[in-house]
Amino acid sequence: MCEGIAGDLGSDSLVGRIPDAILAIGDELDDKDAAELIDINDDLGRVLEVAPPEYATVIRSLKEPFQQVQDVVSGGGGQLSMDTSRVQADVTELMELCVADGYTIS
Repeated sequence: MCEGIAGDLGSDSLVGRIPDAILAIGDELDDKDAAELIDINDDLGRVLEVAPPEYATVIRSLKEPFQQVQDVVSGGGGQLSMDTSRVQADVTELMELCVADGYTIS
């Protein structure tokens, strides 16, 4: 499971894409940025389906702001208030769980 989340921690990994996607958000969410945020939400959802309970809580929290985007886009647009206050802590906690379970980056 950690391989799917972290990979080699490069920019193509899920945890590498998250900060880049959040930092790319400007005053207005363009189609490209929205698509990337929705893709991340979908990827987190797939990981959540197979996540052990100790991971699931963190992944749900990490998924929250991306789900907010998905909900606004699915609803046809509107005002988005994306709360990213937990993202850094959630990514860190997720990586700590992976390391504790013996995951190493090759």
